[in-house]
Amino acid sequence: MCTRFFGRLREKLADENGETLVETLVSTLILAAVMLMLCTAIVAAAKANAAIKPGEIAIDANKAVEVQGVSVGVSSDSGDSGSYSVSSYAENGLIYYEPASS
Repeated sequence: MCTRFFGRLREKLADENGETLVETLVSTLILAAVMLMLCTAIVAAAKANAAIKPGEIAIDANKAVEVQGVSVGVSSDSGDSGSYSVSSYAENGLIYYEPASS
Protein backbone atom coordinates (compact mmCIF):
# COMPACT_ATOMS: atom_id res chain seq x y z
CA MET A 1 0.00 0.00 0.00
CA CYS A 2 2.82 2.40 0.90
CA THR A 3 4.61 1.60 -2.36
CA ARG A 4 1.43 2.29 -4.31
CA PHE A 5 0.98 5.65 -2.52
CA PHE A 6 4.52 6.78 -3.28
CA GLY A 7 4.19 5.54 -6.87
CA ARG A 8 1.08 7.68 -7.37
CA LEU A 9 2.83 10.59 -5.68
CA ARG A 10 5.78 10.30 -8.08
CA GLU A 11 3.38 10.23 -11.03
CA LYS A 12 1.58 13.30 -9.78
CA LEU A 13 4.83 15.19 -9.22
CA ALA A 14 6.11 14.21 -12.65
CA ASP A 15 2.86 15.30 -14.30
CA GLU A 16 3.16 18.81 -15.70
CA ASN A 17 -0.55 19.43 -16.26
CA GLY A 18 -1.01 21.27 -12.94
CA GLU A 19 -3.83 21.06 -10.45
CA THR A 20 -7.48 20.82 -11.37
CA LEU A 21 -10.06 23.37 -10.34
CA VAL A 22 -11.64 20.87 -7.94
CA GLU A 23 -8.32 20.25 -6.18
CA THR A 24 -7.76 23.98 -5.83
CA LEU A 25 -11.25 24.53 -4.43
CA VAL A 26 -10.91 21.66 -1.96
CA SER A 27 -7.55 22.94 -0.70
CA THR A 28 -9.02 26.45 -0.37
CA LEU A 29 -11.97 25.03 1.57
CA ILE A 30 -9.63 23.14 3.90
CA LEU A 31 -7.54 26.28 4.45
CA ALA A 32 -10.68 28.32 5.20
CA ALA A 33 -11.87 25.72 7.73
CA VAL A 34 -8.49 25.72 9.49
CA MET A 35 -8.44 29.53 9.63
CA LEU A 36 -11.98 29.57 11.04
CA MET A 37 -11.00 27.11 13.77
CA LEU A 38 -7.89 29.15 14.58
CA CYS A 39 -9.88 32.39 14.85
CA THR A 40 -12.48 30.68 17.04
CA ALA A 41 -9.74 29.36 19.33
CA ILE A 42 -8.19 32.83 19.64
CA VAL A 43 -11.54 34.42 20.53
CA ALA A 44 -12.29 31.68 23.07
CA ALA A 45 -8.86 32.14 24.68
CA ALA A 46 -9.38 35.91 24.90
CA LYS A 47 -12.78 35.44 26.54
CA ALA A 48 -11.36 32.92 29.01
CA ASN A 49 -8.50 35.28 29.84
CA ALA A 50 -10.93 38.15 30.42
CA ALA A 51 -13.07 35.95 32.67
CA ILE A 52 -10.12 34.83 34.78
CA LYS A 53 -8.62 38.25 35.58
CA PRO A 54 -11.54 39.56 37.70
CA GLY A 55 -11.51 36.28 39.62
CA GLU A 56 -7.83 36.69 40.43
CA ILE A 57 -8.44 40.20 41.74
CA ALA A 58 -11.36 39.01 43.87
CA ILE A 59 -9.30 36.16 45.32
CA ASP A 60 -6.52 38.58 46.29
CA ALA A 61 -9.04 40.95 47.88
CA ASN A 62 -10.64 38.14 49.85
CA LYS A 63 -7.24 37.32 51.35
CA ALA A 64 -6.98 40.88 52.68
CA VAL A 65 -6.98 41.29 56.43
CA GLU A 66 -9.16 43.97 57.95
CA VAL A 67 -6.93 46.81 59.10
CA GLN A 68 -7.95 49.41 61.65
CA GLY A 69 -6.33 52.77 62.35
CA VAL A 70 -3.84 53.05 59.52
CA SER A 71 -2.50 56.51 58.75
CA VAL A 72 -2.46 57.46 55.06
CA GLY A 73 -0.45 60.43 53.85
CA VAL A 74 -1.87 62.47 50.97
CA SER A 75 -0.13 65.20 48.99
CA SER A 76 -1.00 67.18 45.88
CA ASP A 77 1.02 68.78 43.10
CA SER A 78 0.41 72.21 44.63
CA GLY A 79 2.24 71.19 47.82
CA ASP A 80 -0.80 70.65 50.04
CA SER A 81 -0.52 67.55 52.20
CA GLY A 82 -2.30 65.84 55.03
CA SER A 83 -2.58 62.64 56.99
CA TYR A 84 -5.76 60.65 57.52
CA SER A 85 -6.62 57.65 59.66
CA VAL A 86 -8.45 54.95 57.68
CA SER A 87 -9.72 51.44 58.18
CA SER A 88 -10.27 48.85 55.48
CA TYR A 89 -12.63 45.95 54.91
CA ALA A 90 -13.22 43.44 52.11
CA GLU A 91 -16.68 42.98 50.63
CA ASN A 92 -17.74 41.29 47.37
CA GLY A 93 -14.11 40.69 46.48
CA LEU A 94 -13.14 44.37 46.72
CA ILE A 95 -11.19 46.22 49.39
CA TYR A 96 -12.84 49.38 50.71
CA TYR A 97 -11.23 52.14 52.75
CA GLU A 98 -13.16 54.53 54.96
CA PRO A 99 -12.24 57.17 57.50
CA ALA A 100 -11.47 55.57 60.83
CA SER A 101 -13.96 56.30 63.58
CA SER A 102 -12.51 58.46 66.32
